[in-house]
Amino acid sequence: MTIDIYWRILGLVIGYLKFFLYEALASALALYTFTIIIAGYST
Repeated sequence: MTIDIYWRILGLVIGYLKFFLYEALASALALYTFTIIIAGYST
């Protein structure tokens, strides 16, 4: 019973961390691409 609740919470935490990691990665990639484009236009 307790182990089942523990695994359920662990699954939720892992899912949240994975979602947060993907969001951060996408944001960093977008910012990097934006910087490259701006640098390309300014030179």
